Amino acid sequence: MFTNPHRDSVVPAAWSSVTIAQLEQPSSIDQAVIRDNSGMIDVIVSSGTAKDGIISWLENPSTPTGSWKVHTIATSLAPCYVKAGRFSQRDTLQIMAVPIAATPVASESPLPFSVFTKPDDPTQNWSSDPPVPTTATPRDAFVIPSSNAGTSAPFDQIILASHRGIDVRWYDETSWQTFHVGSVLNPQPSVGSVSVGRVHGDYAGYICSVENLSGDLVCAYFKDPGSGHGIVGQDWTRKVLDDFSPTSGSVCQVVCADIDDDGVDEILVAVIGSDPSDTQASGVWAYKRS
Repeated sequence: MFTNPHRDSVVPAAWSSVTIAQLEQPSSIDQAVIRDNSGMIDVIVSSGTAKDGIISWLENPSTPTGSWKVHTIATSLAPCYVKAGRFSQRDTLQIMAVPIAATPVASESPLPFSVFTKPDDPTQNWSSDPPVPTTATPRDAFVIPSSNAGTSAPFDQIILASHRGIDVRWYDETSWQTFHVGSVLNPQPSVGSVSVGRVHGDYAGYICSVENLSGDLVCAYFKDPGSGHGIVGQDWTRKVLDDFSPTSGSVCQVVCADIDDDGVDEILVAVIGSDPSDTQASGVWAYKRS
């Protein structure tokens, strides 16, 4: 963990790192207030090997120098993306565990994802919903809170990026539903990172993604002018925004954020590994919708 030096002072200073836990091969992290009324943000971590995964939560000690306690939520068959939300219950925090692709090409028999529900005492056993089958092994996951999705989604939605392209999954109080946003159209199809951009009042004005196994394409899915808000039930058109393959650059992550406060999210991408090394082809790039 890196401690913000400007929390108590405006004097320029370096961020200091603090080890809060020693875990075997941590692979994914999220945060949430797990202890009701504590006001402290705790940390959820997936760790372990391909055959022995563990999902844990780290208890915030509330002081910069305090010791973080490690509590086990569940074991898993593989390392997972862990996402906090309310996926099948409205009033209780849940953790979704989505098995991570072990190889660039999704397996023929992808593992189901799981949803764990917080008990009254979160240090005790977390109950689990029945496993949720999926048709592809995701390479990234993004949560849309139900407060954004409106009455069309009683629970949080999750966007999954995989060799199928981009899918939205959600529970409708009876069963899990799927909406396919779009497919990848490249010779070696795979989506490696995904995020959702807000356009004024529409929480899902567009969806951006990183495509190809090497992560060299920055793509976006747009709706037709006049389309309704949200993702499900809309027609989406895929557009390639940039191609980093000429520089051998690899886009490792994509994030949407309104960096100029105009009400429309920009697309931020992190690019690494240009060959030859070139500061003009590596770093953080921003794309603004015109």
